[in-house]
Amino acid sequence: MSIKKLSIKELIYHCSLRGNIGSGCQGIINKYDDSTVLKIYYSYIYSGYNTLDPEILTAEIEDLKRIENILIKNGNYIGRLGKLRYLHQKLSLTRSPIIKSIALCNDYPVGVFLEYYKDYESICKCFNSLKQSDKKIVLERIKGLIDDLVNHDIYPTDLHLNNIIIDKKTLSVKLIDLDDYKTVVEPKKHIKKISLLKKECYKSVKKLKETIN
Repeated sequence: MSIKKLSIKELIYHCSLRGNIGSGCQGIINKYDDSTVLKIYYSYIYSGYNTLDPEILTAEIEDLKRIENILIKNGNYIGRLGKLRYLHQKLSLTRSPIIKSIALCNDYPVGVFLEYYKDYESICKCFNSLKQSDKKIVLERIKGLIDDLVNHDIYPTDLHLNNIIIDKKTLSVKLIDLDDYKTVVEPKKHIKKISLLKKECYKSVKKLKETIN
């Protein structure tokens, strides 16, 4: 699994861009290069993100590391890095291998490097301009991507319009934000929990179809 280390100075620079591609409740997304974006989980480094002070940011990361080490020692918690590694491994087996590498700063996971789909746009911005036949193709492709994730024990329970993007020329569809904490990875042996997760996933699909039909 790929790991890329950022210095405190580099992290502050990317925080200062304040999400030139986008932002959400958990992180900001900046363009890194022509094929990659960097998503920084600013909600975990809130004080450092807002002050852009290297001493505050460094201290905050060290506090997070100490807390996480205690949790790892006291239970079955594998840590944020362990979770991201596992999710990256699982996604790499699907048609949605969105995570390219994990961003570490002072040996703490502060974000992820993701695929940059620069020719794509949010489905909510362009779906209505498509022909009816193309709309049906796009909807089938969305369902196919979700089915693929579910078949690999990955449940994107946070599916909504802003997390689905398409290339209008090719009708290629991508699901994004799969690194979100609401993306659940659960073995099939937990039958009761799985049935609830599936219901949540396909409830989202149903809402999506109702919204864009």
